[in-house]
Amino acid sequence: MINLYKNKVVVCGDSAGGNLALIISILSKEKKLPNIIGQILFYPWIDFTMSRPSMSINLNGLIVKKSTLNYFADHYLNSYEEQVDWRASPLLTPDLSGLPPTYIFAAGLDPLVDEGDAYKRRLLSFGNEVHYRLFEGQMHAFVSNSVQLPTALVCIKEMSEAAKEIFSRK
Repeated sequence: MINLYKNKVVVCGDSAGGNLALIISILSKEKKLPNIIGQILFYPWIDFTMSRPSMSINLNGLIVKKSTLNYFADHYLNSYEEQVDWRASPLLTPDLSGLPPTYIFAAGLDPLVDEGDAYKRRLLSFGNEVHYRLFEGQMHAFVSNSVQLPTALVCIKEMSEAAKEIFSRK
């Protein structure tokens, strides 16, 4: 049996998992890890400075607010200074050239929505291929709740199509 996907790796992650996926892509570009051929990110948390305007989104019922992110950052970072280290905040990496095709799925009612948009803009400024989809009116982690949030099924279908498209490349 021939493995059509041998040596084809796509990283995917949501929130902090999107952070790790991006770091893996950067390390792959630097030849420190095997080649990554694509990245698919859902509402990635990629800037621990938490200084973007969307951090002020604070509506009742949201499962993630700036206070939630502060809690996790306090348990992840060793010092305040680490928030600007690219290994914690990969959005701040000086050189984002040469990254694989990227699909970003963002939620409009998410404190992290500006980070996904900023990453899209930075990728484009370095000449990378990027596809961005904003799901207005959705909150952080909506993809995990397809029973109560049918829009999640739309996003999952689009993510599946994105993966197929990446894997179909030579």
